[in-house]
Amino acid sequence: MTGRTMTFLASVAALGVAGVVLSTTASAAEEPNTAPEGAHKLSTYRIWPGQTTVLTVLSVSDDRTPPAGITQTIDWGDGSAPQVVAGDVTEIPHSYRTAGTFTPRVILSDGVLTSQAGRQTPGYVTVSAPVGGYRVKQTSAWAGTAAGLRHHASDDTDTVRIWWGDGQSSTVEASLSEATAAHVYTKAGTFAVTAAPANEFGVATPQSAGTITVRIDATRPVVTLTKPSTPSKAASWATLRGKAGDTGTGVRAVHLTAIEKRGSSWYYYTGTTWVKATSERTAAAKAKVVTITPAASGAWSVKIKGLTKGTVRFSCTAVDRVGNRSAAKLTTQTLNA
Repeated sequence: MTGRTMTFLASVAALGVAGVVLSTTASAAEEPNTAPEGAHKLSTYRIWPGQTTVLTVLSVSDDRTPPAGITQTIDWGDGSAPQVVAGDVTEIPHSYRTAGTFTPRVILSDGVLTSQAGRQTPGYVTVSAPVGGYRVKQTSAWAGTAAGLRHHASDDTDTVRIWWGDGQSSTVEASLSEATAAHVYTKAGTFAVTAAPANEFGVATPQSAGTITVRIDATRPVVTLTKPSTPSKAASWATLRGKAGDTGTGVRAVHLTAIEKRGSSWYYYTGTTWVKATSERTAAAKAKVVTITPAASGAWSVKIKGLTKGTVRFSCTAVDRVGNRSAAKLTTQTLNA
């Protein structure tokens, strides 16, 4: 026995039996590390392109590491970059952009050991194109008038989102049968319109619905009043007739006023009767503006009650659908009978 060995045995003897046993017990308490485990589920397994499913973390556990120290790596199966979050994150959303069937996989790691990806699969997601149709009602429109989009969707659609291409959007109720959504453009240009269905899982990827070219209507309409065959007879003016036209948005209305001088007194028309005024100016100011809606051809007519001998003056003005107004058409006629 060497001198070095004798020294070691002497040291052990000095420590005593209890010291040796304590060291042996501590070594036996060491347990092998195991990979973290977890359970996950998806909020939905069927969506449209552009919509979102949420991965819900039901549990994450490890023999040594708390959830905050565990990493969850999610491969969504669609070619996107894997998403890495902490183990204490409980909801992880993801939007699928294209149609197909995808199997997300979750990998859990405690920094030393990693779970098997194939054992952490919450299911597969089917992404399919939505059923429905979207197209513009017309390809050209006037600024200030309504343009439209025709749409229909499947019964799993709650609303339809429409982007009009001018920075404005609309959300309308979905319809199984064809419906029309309206929009008024305020500026000229060519605008690409897109639309998408939406439900509790979000808005699908927008689809092209066509383009609308918008023009500005700056042209004033014109209006005429047709004189009857015997204009000097009051009875001939019992029904006024004329025509209005517009090369832009079309005539919305014709406005008519009437005043009459009988002897030295002035009268104004209220739409049903004549009322005496103190002066020509007062009569013109108080005369009722009678609004007439012309036919599609532009022809218009209105009945006038109570005309009698005197000098009558009619003023006609046409207004188009964006507010352009014609010059006033004045017609003065002396009535002898």
